[in-house]
Amino acid sequence: MTSQINLSHKFNSNWKVNAIGSLQSYNRNYFGAERPAGNASGVVARNLTRSKSQEYSYNEQVNLTGFVKTGGIGHTILIGVDADQSTTTSNSFYYPGAATATSPYPTAFNYGAVNLLDPSTYYGSGIMPETSILNRTVAPVFRMGGFVQDMLTVSEKFKVLAGIRWSFQKTPTTDITNVVTGVESKGATVDKIDKAFSPKFGLVYQPLKTSSVYVSYANNFTSNSGTDIYFNPMTPSIIDQYEIGVKNDFFDGKMSANVTWYKILNNNLAQTAVLGADGKPNSNTSLKEFTGKTASEGIEFDLIGKLAKGLNFLAGYSYSYYRYVKTAAGGITEGERVIGSTPHAANGTLFYTFSSGQVKGLKLGASAFYVGERNSGFQTVKPPSTSRGLPIIVSSFTTVDLSAGYAFRKLSILGKLANIGNVLNYYVHENYSINPIPPRMFSATLAYKFDL
Repeated sequence: MTSQINLSHKFNSNWKVNAIGSLQSYNRNYFGAERPAGNASGVVARNLTRSKSQEYSYNEQVNLTGFVKTGGIGHTILIGVDADQSTTTSNSFYYPGAATATSPYPTAFNYGAVNLLDPSTYYGSGIMPETSILNRTVAPVFRMGGFVQDMLTVSEKFKVLAGIRWSFQKTPTTDITNVVTGVESKGATVDKIDKAFSPKFGLVYQPLKTSSVYVSYANNFTSNSGTDIYFNPMTPSIIDQYEIGVKNDFFDGKMSANVTWYKILNNNLAQTAVLGADGKPNSNTSLKEFTGKTASEGIEFDLIGKLAKGLNFLAGYSYSYYRYVKTAAGGITEGERVIGSTPHAANGTLFYTFSSGQVKGLKLGASAFYVGERNSGFQTVKPPSTSRGLPIIVSSFTTVDLSAGYAFRKLSILGKLANIGNVLNYYVHENYSINPIPPRMFSATLAYKFDL
């Protein structure tokens, strides 16, 4: 469930402020078997996993935009602050029916073996074993940041973008309650604070009114779990992003095309430490070191146009190559596409808005989305590790959506029928996380605009 409020105020023709607040709630109630590991005969022990979690997120953002002039240079200024707080409550379970004198709170339950090569073994007894909550863990995360950005109009053909952001993230120690005994305790990981400055820089050159070329650089950070070999919390990894693009307008502005090349580099990837503090081989996956690198580069193409009065279209295509470029001995094979990454994707939307008559304000649209083949399963690894087979290719798929909306004064409503063909395919996140795409479904959005 998501709810959002958006407030805007215009001070004058040059300055305005915008404030956004949102609340999100996510619930997951899961019961099943996962991460099967069969033997050479295809037999898998079907061990059940039971989990239940709830996450609440509160997000706030305030942006001030304005325009000033100093000498002959124009400044389009953006100043903003944002914050969000999230709390995840997760529950672990035990199986009372499997309790024994020596194991009164068993957390494992085997539902019987299944032979992956014999469909007759796929179905169990159909009985859902009784479960009860054993431990409840509350994990809060606090984030906030501020940024300032200035787009300098140096001349009619030349613009410069400069900005910087400061980000702060605090991950407190989790609170754990044993629901059976009532005993409360703290998690093993101490409070962790990450903070970093992230600059942004760009140049825009417009040789013609209908054409522009731009280059940009920005970086951000991603938090890392675990500790180094001396048990100090891992610092964030800094990710650099470079872009070069060309934009052109055609047919008196009725159509515009944008082509962008990008490259994203993480030269500080945290990986499991090869050696411990004692100089001996390390087998603790929580002990890490900055020895890896990843790279993602690709191209994006966007086309926006107006075919006739009220008839508009959007189209796009993207190609990406996301891979590991440096790993430790026994790590993931360098140059291999990351599991779950999609090399090819495309989309297209056509919509028509009625501007007169009894149906004035009615908008009808149709969209198509294409997702290309992608890898699933496990990445291959370098010696001395042993690979668990080659990645499995998941087939491409295309879905089509239909939408209809109506706007009357300050009120608007939008209805959408997604995946009208009820296409079945899968999203791949990790080697153990493969989920079906959403089936055919209908959604509706009601919006009202207030004047303040």
